[in-house]
Amino acid sequence: MVKDSSSSLSQWSLRGTTALVTGGTKGIGLAIVEELAALGATVYTCCRNQNQLNECLQQWKIKGFQVSGSVCDVTFPAERETMINNVSYMFEAKLNILVSLSSFSKNIVLFFIFY
Repeated sequence: MVKDSSSSLSQWSLRGTTALVTGGTKGIGLAIVEELAALGATVYTCCRNQNQLNECLQQWKIKGFQVSGSVCDVTFPAERETMINNVSYMFEAKLNILVSLSSFSKNIVLFFIFY
């Protein structure tokens, strides 16, 4: 029996999971943040532009997504450390999904799922 694709999508749920997506306000990062949030994950993202971040956060709130974020240039160790401390506090030290899409990774996309 072949299932309707919309009903099979409803079987997917990330409720109760947490995700960090760097570079999540444009391009593939934006798509990943929105997909994770639509599936119920609580998502934290960062980017280098405050206006861009604010615009995305506002749109995600309208959509009912649980997304927060901060400005962070991951090429600076102090900013990375601050972001990680924020994420650790917000998620009570429980991170399930990490997607690193920042330019710092030099076109290497890191995608980890932790359980």
